[in-house]
Amino acid sequence: MDDTVVNPQNTLMIYLDWAATALPDPDIMRAMTDNATKYSGNPSSPYPAGKAAKAALDDARSRSAAVLGCEAEQLEHPSVTKPPATVINMLSPIVG
Repeated sequence: MDDTVVNPQNTLMIYLDWAATALPDPDIMRAMTDNATKYSGNPSSPYPAGKAAKAALDDARSRSAAVLGCEAEQLEHPSVTKPPATVINMLSPIVG
């Protein structure tokens, strides 16, 4: 993949700030879209939709761990609220 992208003004530019905005791999986007439309349940819930979502999440975690060479239990897929809570917990001793 090259670093040339089309900006909203439809002019070519060289974009070097990939840290937060790298274009996702098309295969990953397909997998995310497929899973997001197939598994809509909360993986923490005891209902069938939640159990199916948890099974899919556990499978993704296992496959990711195999690629990374670690145990699935070492990987965490945080919820939307977990990263802010982690930062607050880290800063609370500093800010008082």
